[in-house]
Formats: sequence, structure tokens, C-alpha cells
Amino acid sequence: MGLSAYLVAVHLWSWISMSSFYLGGHSDFRQIYAAAYMVRTGKAAQLYDPAVQEHVQNSIVGVDQVIPFIRPAYELLIFLPVSMLTYRAAYFAVLACNLILLATIYKSLRSRLQNLTAIFKWIPAALLLGFLPIGGALLQGQDSILLMFLLLLAMISLEKNRDVWAGIFVGLGLFKFQLTLPLAAVFLLWRRSRFIIGFLSIAVLAVLTSISITGIDQARGYFRLLFFMAQPAPVESIYPLTISRMTNFHGAVFAMFGHVLSGRGIFLATVVVSLAWVAWLWRKRPVTKTDEFLLALMAATLLSYYLFFHDVSPLIIPIAVLLNRNIMSETSGDRQGRIIVRLATILFVIPLLLSYAPNYLFLTAFPLAALAVASSRVPEPCC
Repeated sequence: MGLSAYLVAVHLWSWISMSSFYLGGHSDFRQIYAAAYMVRTGKAAQLYDPAVQEHVQNSIVGVDQVIPFIRPAYELLIFLPVSMLTYRAAYFAVLACNLILLATIYKSLRSRLQNLTAIFKWIPAALLLGFLPIGGALLQGQDSILLMFLLLLAMISLEKNRDVWAGIFVGLGLFKFQLTLPLAAVFLLWRRSRFIIGFLSIAVLAVLTSISITGIDQARGYFRLLFFMAQPAPVESIYPLTISRMTNFHGAVFAMFGHVLSGRGIFLATVVVSLAWVAWLWRKRPVTKTDEFLLALMAATLLSYYLFFHDVSPLIIPIAVLLNRNIMSETSGDRQGRIIVRLATILFVIPLLLSYAPNYLFLTAFPLAALAVASSRVPEPCC
């Protein structure tokens, strides 16, 4: 309760101190807004041209460092309406939509967090509002809340044995392919064929829709942009990416060994660690659908090749569910349950490193991996 209250206070302070900065056009939302404006005004054939992106962003939002638009074009279809508004009005419209989605997520999760609610009825809400990546997504006007909503729908669908629909919901989240592709790969590893059928059906539709919006030439340009991003140490002038702030295996390998390994060495080391993780996953498929989803989401986060702070928002789902499931171990003496509670608590709090030691955010990968391993060893309670 104390940790949640403190982190909610951090969010409120961030709103007070930074709101004018983000409203002035210095948020991640500028890239989405400008890209949607380009599609609406007939400039889709130049969507992934960095020079054109910079010109449009500076013209309609305000002069600032260009933030490249790196998402599949199909996502822009939902942002076309807000591109008709001024930037400030569009920012508030997206913020309102994100808050509605967050309230819906809270309503869906609350019934699954009865043990936490029994301790204090506002703990579920405090977990959502206190998780710093969620606050970052709200402030930045990011689409990570939408992804979290889709992933929650996927988990609910799996619990109802609607695997195809679960795959469809994950496929709809391909605008964050750095997370949804490895998540789908985990289910492929576990031979969840109906899930993969749903995922691939939407993936094909998303690719075809994106190509129809931008054309073949821009699709090729998009893949070139992704190629530059996928370098072990991307050129900052092409894409500003601080790898040590990524909460995955790539970030941890780069931060710990980047000073002694070449770019190729970092890549190979990341591949080795990732393959070892995949081999462990192959042997550790959980029994229940809920546990499958929770483990797949944590595993996909670690396997992602690039990851931003707000992209970690969906991790609140396994954090909250595992806390609720094991919180009573604090009084029952269940040692394994206590370990899970402590790891989940550390994972909830560790994003504070962004404020005090941002280049050490890679440390998040360690409690995340430990929580995945610890939770995989405990079967879901029968009652």
C-alpha cells in the first residue's frame, strides 16, 4: 500500500511538472499524430522518409528532434480522426481514450484480484496507477495502453478456450511487433496451433493493409528502417535508442558487456542467451491457459530485440495476478509464494530507476526472468 501510494504520487508530480512540456509538442505522440496527418493528407507514399517526417512534425506540431514513426501503417487508421484536430486537442483526445481503456482494464482485472481487494479495496487501482510505465504511456500519448487492453482480451479468450480469438487479439497488437511477435513465437513453440491460426490471419491482413496505405516502395523503406534499428548499437542520427535502458536480454547484454564486445559480439551473446531461454520455455509449458499467457508475456518481454520504457506497461498483468495469487503466503508460510510476492513487488517498483539511474533500467531483466522461473514452478491453486 505504501509503495503504491508513493508511485501514484510520483505520477501526479510528473503531470504537474511535465504537462506543459508534453503539450508543447515534446512527446512521443508527435510521431503518431504527424504520421496520421500524412496519411490523411495524401502523403502516405512518403510515410517512412525521415526528412519528410521531420518536416511534417516541425510544421504541424513544433520544432523539436524528430521522432521516427516505426510502426506498421495499418495502426494509423484509428488515429485518422484525431489528426483533424490541433495537436493539443488530439493529445487530450488520445489521453481520454487511454484513460477509458485503463478503466476498462481495471474493471476486468478487479474480479481477478480478490485477495488484494480483501486487504484494501483500492490496491488494484493503485497497482495500475502506480506502475510507472503506464504513467509514462499516458504522459507520452503512447499506444501501450491499447496493447495492454488487447493482451488482456487475449488472456480472457484463452481462459474461455477461445484460442483463435486470443491469437486475433495478439495479432491486432502487431503495431508493437517487438512484443507480439516473440509472444506468438512462444505459443508456436508450445504448439498452440489455433492461437497461431488466429494470429497469422490478422498478421497477413495487417501487412496487406499497411502496403495498400503506403505502397511497395515505402514498405521497403520501412524494412530498411527496421534493419537500422536492429543493429546491436544503432546510429543515433538514424534512430536514437539507449540500449542500456531496455528491460530485456539485449539491454542487459549490451550494458554489461558492451565495453568489451564488438557489435557482432553483442548480437551473438544476445542470441545465445535468448536461445537458452527458448530452450527452457520449450520444457516449461504451464498446465493452465492463464499461466501460459502470463509466462509467455514475461518471456516475450525478455526476448524482444528493442523495448522502450512505456512498452513494459503490459507487465502489470502478470505482476497483479501473481501478487493476488500468492499474497496469502505471507501468513501461510509458503516459501515459494513469498519469493514470487517479493519478485513481483521488485518488478513493480524497479521502474523507478528511470528517475534515479536510467541507464541501469536493464537490471529489470533479472527480477523479470526470476519471476518467470519462480512462477512456472507453482501450479495454480485449485480453489
